Amino acid sequence: MTGRVWTPGDPDRSDPKARRRVRLLATGLVAGFVLVALGHARLAVFAEADRPAEARAERERTLPVRADLVDRNGELLARSLRFYTLFLDVRATRDAAESLRRIASVVPDVDTAAAMRRFSQRRLGQVIVHADVSPRQRAAILAAGAEGVVFEESTRRVYPRGTLAAHVIGFVNREGRGVIGAERAFDAELRAAGSMARIALSIDVRVQYAVEEELERAARGSSALGGAAIVVEAASGEVLALASWPTHDLNAINRASDDQKLNRALTQRFEMGSTVKVFTFAEAIEAGRVGEDALIEVHPLQVAGSTIRDFNPVEGPLELARALAVSSNTAAARLALGAGATRQRTMLRQLGLLDRPLRGFAEAAAPIQPATDRWTPDRVATIGYGHGVSVSAFALAEAFSVFANDGRAVRPGLLARPDGLEPPARQVFSPATTRTLVRMMRETVTDGTGIRADAPGYEVAGKTGTAEKQRADGTYDPDRQVSSFVGLFPARAPRFVVFLMLDEPQRVAANANLSTGGAVAAPAVGRIVTRIAPVLGVTPRRTAADGPIVEGTPG
Repeated sequence: MTGRVWTPGDPDRSDPKARRRVRLLATGLVAGFVLVALGHARLAVFAEADRPAEARAERERTLPVRADLVDRNGELLARSLRFYTLFLDVRATRDAAESLRRIASVVPDVDTAAAMRRFSQRRLGQVIVHADVSPRQRAAILAAGAEGVVFEESTRRVYPRGTLAAHVIGFVNREGRGVIGAERAFDAELRAAGSMARIALSIDVRVQYAVEEELERAARGSSALGGAAIVVEAASGEVLALASWPTHDLNAINRASDDQKLNRALTQRFEMGSTVKVFTFAEAIEAGRVGEDALIEVHPLQVAGSTIRDFNPVEGPLELARALAVSSNTAAARLALGAGATRQRTMLRQLGLLDRPLRGFAEAAAPIQPATDRWTPDRVATIGYGHGVSVSAFALAEAFSVFANDGRAVRPGLLARPDGLEPPARQVFSPATTRTLVRMMRETVTDGTGIRADAPGYEVAGKTGTAEKQRADGTYDPDRQVSSFVGLFPARAPRFVVFLMLDEPQRVAANANLSTGGAVAAPAVGRIVTRIAPVLGVTPRRTAADGPIVEGTPG
């Protein structure tokens, strides 16, 4: 007979009592091993608490942190700080009350009573004691000999200036990656550089502060839905300030509304109205079809069955500069039709108005172009005076910099450029054409629709813009407007571009019951120039009305 070979100590598996004895023996052995292991672990934790702080610190995991963001002058905008969440390990703490007492001697705002209640309700695991312990406090807690403490390391991005430049800087997510603004645009560089490095943005916090204050003042004073403002140094393309209102505190981003987080300077697109006329006039002069002293008709114009009229009709014909100063729609439409669709489209593309502005910023809005590539005469005419193409505030400021840069279009950026580094540029207009347009825009400020933008001594030149917003059916709503002013200074040697836009300003008594760009945006630009010019090294130039003329320097 064949069968299993029996050996001493091998219980008969057919015997139930033998099987039970084996199971009991195995269970006892496993339990013994677990108790021994727990004992070793408990001793190890106690030993860790008893070790000198310097020795324990060697075992800490160091998390990578992002580089600082600073302004062009080194002023801190964003920094990553290391902090710790503090726990008590239930099994590793022999006297919780004593540990909490020692912890509270270092971190006074610890709620020891609440921590003790949580501790008494747990038999295993860890109990949170404090969610924000600094590296210095952590070292002091370890030095105090609090047993059973466990630290979970993390980093937090802090923004010491709160709301200042919030839409420029952006913010990071819980994983420490940038999700918007400069934090996103330069995310790879910020993570690679590490905590000992800094990345300098082009903005100047002094200019930014003045711009934000005046933008808010203008928006609140006109009961606008929102607004945006930008200052650009034309030659370098550096953005010295970029603001959107309403704004938010970067240190409390979770409490900010979608409207507060919306970057109106980059992400919203509008038909900018009469500010675009400057480019239409410049193209006509550049092509040689008209001269600065040419006369142009301003009576109503019939195009494709529609009638184009001026907002404030005047008797014509007018000299070209005067037509721009009074913001004539009909003059701009005639000049645009003289250029034709091909030349008009080429010019707008060279200016960047048909491209996405500020490359690298994912949230930057591309322009909304006409629905068809075939620009019909009526489309060409309306685009000539600022309707038919919707662009961002930033795109318009970028394009306008050609008039402060001898006709060269420079791609703007938010990183400070090294001294002496010439940015790439493309020639759109000749220096002679841009000088002519600056003189014409100076007249717009001294004796035209932009008169309230004048800043005595700083010679602002510029153009107003007032555009009605479209309804859902494609018609225009006269009660909903985008009002703006784009200027440059000093007109004698232009260096800086200032743009300010208000979304749906209301007609209020303080603004003579007007909501036009000349009434609500131009005064704000004048105040901005007065405040930032000294910071930027622009010396005021006195006029004869102020006394003896003193020649200032362009800065």
